[in-house]
Amino acid sequence: MTKKDRHLEIEIDPERAEMWREAWKLLLTGDYTLKEICEELHKRGYTRRSGKPWVEVDPETGRVTYATSQLSRSFHSPFYAGWVASETYGIKRGEVRGTWEPIISDEDFERGLAVLAKHDENRTRTRRYTYVLAGLLYMRVTA
Repeated sequence: MTKKDRHLEIEIDPERAEMWREAWKLLLTGDYTLKEICEELHKRGYTRRSGKPWVEVDPETGRVTYATSQLSRSFHSPFYAGWVASETYGIKRGEVRGTWEPIISDEDFERGLAVLAKHDENRTRTRRYTYVLAGLLYMRVTA
């Protein structure tokens, strides 16, 4: 966005807004993981903004990939609750209210973040790399 574009109004696409309302409803139940929400959106015929499906199956290997990263980023965006936020311009959520109709309420946005945080607590993380010198070097603090 350039300086001259900042005055432009945001117009919500009704079809995309409906998809996001459904996605938020699924999230707020607390019963669906991000993968399951991707599957539901895919079953209902929704695609990502790029036109790619929420779930992709590689025809050669049969490997299934889910757009969970994009979904998570979107769920963390205060845009859906009607707020303007920008790290670039130092605008935090709650400082500037947007002029568009919010897709969800502030309360639902907070509840959604809490659901995401709860799901993240249960997530197992695996190390990608084993470092050769791990555990060999220590720092001694002297007073």
